[in-house]
Amino acid sequence: MLKQSIRKTGIETEADLQKHVHGLLKGIKKNKEEFIWRWDMAGENMTDVNERSKLHQMNKNSRGFPDLTIWFNNRTLFLELKRQGVNVALDIRANDAHTVEQFEMLRRFKKQGHSAAFAVGFESAKQKIYNFIDNREISIF
Repeated sequence: MLKQSIRKTGIETEADLQKHVHGLLKGIKKNKEEFIWRWDMAGENMTDVNERSKLHQMNKNSRGFPDLTIWFNNRTLFLELKRQGVNVALDIRANDAHTVEQFEMLRRFKKQGHSAAFAVGFESAKQKIYNFIDNREISIF
């Protein structure tokens, strides 16, 4: 049932989610010139295992860095995107190393006064981005 609802939106993978969010960001940029974003693409599109390994070694100090960073009106939003159906809280309770690293990184950013959150699925990402633009509080989950 869940798989069918995901297919209807055309968002089955995290890469699909990123493409849809990118389209949303481009639409926002048309109306808000000062809206800036950057994707963390560490390891993306790298087929050579040795190149990925080198990149991984270089990025050790930033393991868990969020997928998307947005700057708007002197504020920053750090967003970790997850495809629909992922249960982040369950992954953290199960001590999934990568998700725990991401959670800790988001907590650090929140402690520094930034907005930082997981976004599971497109609607969650969209809501958190618009809440950020409107300067509303954003929960980490």
